[in-house]
Amino acid sequence: MYGGHVPANSAHATATEGRAGTIHDLIADAIRAHGDAPAVQFEENRLSFADLDRRAGQLARTLRTLGAGPGELVGLYLERSCDMVVALLGTLRSGAAYVPLDPAYPPDRIAYMLEDSRARFVVTQAALRESLPSTGASVVCVDDLAAGAESEPPPAHPTGDDRAYVIYTSGSTGRPKGVETACWPSPRYRSTSPGSNSTSRCP
Repeated sequence: MYGGHVPANSAHATATEGRAGTIHDLIADAIRAHGDAPAVQFEENRLSFADLDRRAGQLARTLRTLGAGPGELVGLYLERSCDMVVALLGTLRSGAAYVPLDPAYPPDRIAYMLEDSRARFVVTQAALRESLPSTGASVVCVDDLAAGAESEPPPAHPTGDDRAYVIYTSGSTGRPKGVETACWPSPRYRSTSPGSNSTSRCP
């Protein structure tokens, strides 16, 4: 998961054996089943399922307090790390969808993606905050969240038609275009950029 390692027999096994639901419902099932077992490892850093659940819950609660929820987009501007997985899951648990923002992209591309997507929130790391273009979005540093903060977010109630993420094309033939995906339980893809009406569904 984003350059980290997730045990191959955990979330997948739960997803195939359990009920259909949102992505974070399936991960919650895996957390209940595996608790203290390793969930994510990146280089020397590791999070158990319980740690991932707690930190993602703290972020989700923070985002919900700021106004994030179904129908909203959250930019994820992070280096590959365990923090990135926390940010991804925390955003989904808030009910919002995420927009991946690679810190290696030029600042004008990051600014364009944030403005085009109308993302009102950005999750980043403290070391990257100064390099984040200013767009008026509310910024949360995932590694600055208090260790003992409340980790149970208010219910968000996303549905199968809500977006999970919006990913931007390379823009090699013009401006990058955002394609949104709802991936619970059957992914659907459609462009969010003006002038595009492409749609498709995963089998």
